[in-house]
Amino acid sequence: PAWDTSVKVMQTWFQQFILLTPIQLLALIPALVCGALAYSSKRKSNDDNEESPQILSRPLQVAGVGERFFEIAQRHQTLITAYWLTLASAKPISEGLVRQALEHLYRKVPPLRKCLRLIDGLLWECEMTTENIDFMLMEDANPKQVFEQLLSESFNSELGPLWRARLIPSEAGSCPIPELQEKYPHNYNLLLSNHHGIADGTSNIKMCNLLNQILNDLVAGHTINDEEQLGEHVDETQGLQILNTIRKKLSENPERVKFLLDDEGIEVPPLIIIAYPPKGEKHPHTKCIPHEMDKETTQKLLKRCKQEGATLHSLFTAAIDGTLVDMALEAGVHENEYRLTINHFVNLRRYYQGDTSHILGCHVCVQKQNTMTPNKWRECIWNLAREIKQDLHSKLDNQGPLEAEVIRQMLMPNDEKAMLNIFEKPLPHTRDYQISNMGDLTRMFSGEGEHIQVVRQVRATTIQHYLEPQSHFLHTFRGKLMYCLNYDSNYLSEDVMVKLVNKLFITLKQIAEGEI
Repeated sequence: PAWDTSVKVMQTWFQQFILLTPIQLLALIPALVCGALAYSSKRKSNDDNEESPQILSRPLQVAGVGERFFEIAQRHQTLITAYWLTLASAKPISEGLVRQALEHLYRKVPPLRKCLRLIDGLLWECEMTTENIDFMLMEDANPKQVFEQLLSESFNSELGPLWRARLIPSEAGSCPIPELQEKYPHNYNLLLSNHHGIADGTSNIKMCNLLNQILNDLVAGHTINDEEQLGEHVDETQGLQILNTIRKKLSENPERVKFLLDDEGIEVPPLIIIAYPPKGEKHPHTKCIPHEMDKETTQKLLKRCKQEGATLHSLFTAAIDGTLVDMALEAGVHENEYRLTINHFVNLRRYYQGDTSHILGCHVCVQKQNTMTPNKWRECIWNLAREIKQDLHSKLDNQGPLEAEVIRQMLMPNDEKAMLNIFEKPLPHTRDYQISNMGDLTRMFSGEGEHIQVVRQVRATTIQHYLEPQSHFLHTFRGKLMYCLNYDSNYLSEDVMVKLVNKLFITLKQIAEGEI
């Protein structure tokens, strides 16, 4: 009906127009020119609005300390997290299928709908009201290069989204699990990155598991219930309450505070940098060296750890220490014993009350540990591993990471200026490395599926401008030990770090085989 009315109006207008005399037509020219100018001005205004899109989000609450910290960090292209999933599929995976799966993921995972906006001078956590997925199919790209690129790409936090996805096909026959190759001959790399303020390792692994489920359901033709949420984006309120309790206890124990401050005040450059002084790159960034151990060797290693009263984490830490000592000796740095300082990532949920299975967001802290490694460390590797385990577990059981966070806040206030200084004037390296071990991922992420399987999973975080020049990420997945070394190429060269990884895994294999 509306179209019919418009046609009749146009017909009437045209009939009247052709009856006008030449003088009447001349009189219409000024009006036509003004109308054209007005239309041009209106169109330019619309074009300008397209260049500066309206912010489509609703404020939820003022951003917490962690979100503010990670927002400043990601503006400086650091502390961005990335996940590399290797997919094996029974049939070819289309760009449209993955995009559709990511759209469902967006609707089902609250943190993925978040953005951060400045409102009246304060950073606010907001929820996007318009769906926006940053996804690309990259046909001929190198997955490792794209993975490293994602680690250095900041997000437009005001508009969102605060995460990205890239799909890169692999060559046929490249499945890392040979027994799946015949049934799942099509292989892909799915690379994901996110603003660390919206998700930690636990949240991200749960999201990866859900994404695999969605992909399989879509292939099977099942309906996806977008109303059912993966969990709840929980802020840091409970964590701050716990820290306030620890702060009060420490205020009543000045000797403990002095001990912690003195320990934090010890600044020794990382052994690897003493042994191999930095050459410096023109465009430094975080580089990654992924590696994995075969299933048989992994199971032997786990069995030996259990027999020797150690954990995979404590043995891995001792093996890293020993490898660093070997490399220092080769470079001419000779000592009888070497002091190394490590930051262990800790899941803050371990200190929360009640069921934490629904908690999404970023809930991490760190535990510092000092170790002493002799130059003949192979003779006492299991003693070193047991000592690391005992010391670390004691610290965790006695709320050591919480004490460390209180001390950090005493030395480094949670205001904007102090946070900016960390990244604009980088702190000296005071840790040899940091280590993140998520254990066996099977409880959260099996990787299995009838149509699509996740056969490899690698984690990484940008390392520039922080206390450590290198990070070690490990977990077991589908029975294998999977690992990724991240390092700051401004301080450490690729040849040195490749050598470190090779020596480390030779040592671990020797331990698994009982040769050490």
